Amino acid sequence: MTSARALPAALSSCLPISSRHEQRSYRAHVDNVIVPAIGHVPIERLRAGHIEQLLIDAAAGRGPVTIRRIHATLRSALSYGVKTRRLPFNVASNVTPPNGTRPEVQPWSADELAAFLRYAETDRLGPLFEVIAACGLRRGEALGLRWGDLDLTNRTARIRQTIVDVGGRLQFSTPKTRSSEAAVPLTERAARHCCRSGSARTSTGRAGATPTRRTTWSSPGRTAPHCGRSTSRATSSP
Repeated sequence: MTSARALPAALSSCLPISSRHEQRSYRAHVDNVIVPAIGHVPIERLRAGHIEQLLIDAAAGRGPVTIRRIHATLRSALSYGVKTRRLPFNVASNVTPPNGTRPEVQPWSADELAAFLRYAETDRLGPLFEVIAACGLRRGEALGLRWGDLDLTNRTARIRQTIVDVGGRLQFSTPKTRSSEAAVPLTERAARHCCRSGSARTSTGRAGATPTRRTTWSSPGRTAPHCGRSTSRATSSP
């Protein structure tokens, strides 16, 4: 049996998948990286050299964290083959993933961030950008905030859920780490913008919109382009 047929079946049987988002991620590793590289090789004939070359090729344009996840996905699937006695040993176990090149991050300066926030102040997602900038939240964490998660008196936000895009559908999930669930401080400016946003919703009859699971500021996939357009306009404005 070729790897293209054996690996997806093994993966679905062996990995403890806790969410559809993780399932989609694992499947993407198999469909987009692993099968195109070694899918034609019979699974019994896989050797460490196949795995090493796969990871080297996959490292082009991908960060080291992604490469480690691809390696872990393949190693888990092959471990299932060993467990079921289809394979004598796991050829991926002794392969070390290449380090790859971590993309250089170029954060905004304080002046650049201030210019962006001034421009976005009247944008419908202005309060969202203020919260992200003040708290350093991930997009999904910020988008998952409900009014009940905000304590504007003490200026804190509690991250209890996050929004992920699974095959074009928004789903609620738990934060990535336990530390993410802790209360994070809000700046006075961010709290003020949240109050203003809440007042606007109340005046338009939408005061109860944010706490529900069906209504959020936006989706992760739409927020980034929206931010990019606002950034371009802010930097081109006189």
